[in-house]
Amino acid sequence: MSGQTGTFTGAREQYRTHPGANVCLWDLRGGRSQERARGARSSYPRVGLGGDSPRKQLKDPKVSRPAIRTEPFFFEPATKTLMTPTQRPPTPVAATAGHRAACRSRGQALRAWSLGGCLTFTACNGFVGGENGEMPAPPAATSGATSSAGAAGAAAGGGPSAPSAPGSTPLRRLTTTEYANSIADLLGVEPPSTTGIVSSVDAEFDSSGEQFSISVPLVEQYLILAEALAKAADLSKLSSCDPGQSDEATCLQEFLDHFGRRAFRRLLEPDEIASYSAQFAESRKVDDYATSLRSVLTRLLVSPEFLHHVELGVAAPVDNASPLVTTHELASRLSYLLWESMPDDALFEAAATGALNDPAVLDAQVSRMLQSPRARDMVSHFHRQWLKLDSLDGATKDAKLYPDWAAAEKDVISGTLRFVDDVVFRGAGDVRLLLTSPRTFANDKLAKLYGFPGTGPDFAAVELDPNQRAGLLTQPAFLATFGKADKSSPILRGVFILRRLMCNAVPPPPADVNKMVDDAPPATTTREFFANLTSGPTCQACHGLINPIGWGLEHFDAIGAYRDAEGGQPIDASGELKTGDQLGSFVGARELSERLAASSEVKACLVKQWFRYGYGRSEVEGDSATLADIQASFEQSGGQILALPRALANNQAFQRLHYTLGSR
Repeated sequence: MSGQTGTFTGAREQYRTHPGANVCLWDLRGGRSQERARGARSSYPRVGLGGDSPRKQLKDPKVSRPAIRTEPFFFEPATKTLMTPTQRPPTPVAATAGHRAACRSRGQALRAWSLGGCLTFTACNGFVGGENGEMPAPPAATSGATSSAGAAGAAAGGGPSAPSAPGSTPLRRLTTTEYANSIADLLGVEPPSTTGIVSSVDAEFDSSGEQFSISVPLVEQYLILAEALAKAADLSKLSSCDPGQSDEATCLQEFLDHFGRRAFRRLLEPDEIASYSAQFAESRKVDDYATSLRSVLTRLLVSPEFLHHVELGVAAPVDNASPLVTTHELASRLSYLLWESMPDDALFEAAATGALNDPAVLDAQVSRMLQSPRARDMVSHFHRQWLKLDSLDGATKDAKLYPDWAAAEKDVISGTLRFVDDVVFRGAGDVRLLLTSPRTFANDKLAKLYGFPGTGPDFAAVELDPNQRAGLLTQPAFLATFGKADKSSPILRGVFILRRLMCNAVPPPPADVNKMVDDAPPATTTREFFANLTSGPTCQACHGLINPIGWGLEHFDAIGAYRDAEGGQPIDASGELKTGDQLGSFVGARELSERLAASSEVKACLVKQWFRYGYGRSEVEGDSATLADIQASFEQSGGQILALPRALANNQAFQRLHYTLGSR
């Protein structure tokens, strides 16, 4: 450190905006921070190559850690910049109030960017955030709400006749899967472990930008990974230029043009090239070519432009318009939607030539990508999150009651995801088969749980008794996820079906629910226990809908094994759907699944789930036209699962930024 204090004396604050996210972004450049970025020995710790590491600097109490303050900003549409009150010339309030309010309300995202910028440009000397470095809680998701006519009018530059607007495009950080895949594709290595890196918190899908958050420890983890990756990188794979045969300036330019474009998913701006070149030049005064290039590589890998889905669109915001994203931004949207990684060479080429603006070319790219094994991983990841299967990891089941669970628990999720893959990519591929197929995949460990002779150590296709098993809701991974440690849970299963399969709102349980369970009278069966527990009139307002759905799955215990009796009593799996478009009584999982498979409400909910996953946010009233278009494509396909990501990618909403400017 050589006595450097880590202050930002002389730094020029350059503000930018990401209008689609309605958040403010900044970099720290110039002065002392620029000096650090250039890699001077006294202030820039060369990654993994001697000197105090950024980790040590973070922990060093001698290092000054100034907080970066947020303050009101004013958006200038003509220049896509944000100015402080002292910098801003007088402009009409109506043109800027929307973004000023957005900046104030999304200070979390601003801090996220500034933290990344701080650690990138000052080698992790800054301590960014609120008091004690703690980040404030993520703000509640805010978004406008448009009719299809209104959305079309706004997009065409029409008058303000729309009663509501599409939801705002969120600024999103790469998910852990996207980050690992992007690193693997960038560096030509195996995907790195992402332990310590957390995606969106308390969100239905990790792609959600509505629970966007970042902290000092999180960015430190990114920096630790970047250090290790840069140190181990094979530079000959990242650049074809040999500095022994060409001059170093040419090789550096080739590296920034090629690798920089792939890392940022776009061409680098001239000022960015100049900044990275200056860093290399300063480092080169004391280090060799490879060491200096690794310092540039490290900075690229912790850059906010790499770690975030940064989109500016092709035009500055005007009124409530929704400008098109650039072709490079569209290529990134496609690749991260369908592959959960950066674009490949074919997509980069289509973006560079502008061919991606042609709907036929766009659809052809979607078709190509959906045929890739990477699309299978994406579909698997969607279902893993939609079914909340990750919550099964480490779940506790009573070993005395369920002795077969210990052997099967590591394979139940794999069995369910193999079932999904078989339905979507080998079978009919439609939602009806997903919800009703008696076919599954099992090995010796799962065979005991299913109650049939072993199939060997490897997974194999198995046809189950259709009177017992029918599709997704009878998969052991789903049933165990929504089961207690010592009993089945008709309530958890019923709530899942209402919330995640029918998109009905279900309020949370009362605060004293644990006391209610403790005070519940003894019962012979699980159904009797929960019926007694929720028999009160206050409980029945919700459980009158929840319980009758969950009763239909009572033939399955806490680990998803089939049973005919419990506590010496025959299982009663009679239930009723009291909401939706398939009202009526049923008996058992098969009849329940058949009703749900025939439900238009279930199909509409699946459209919403894919919308949330693919667009990184919840739907609002103004998204009704987009949802209707996706729904129509889904219906026309006969309910094909793959028609959903295809419809998402081909929809006009996918090709535009959405944000709202307006009065205070």
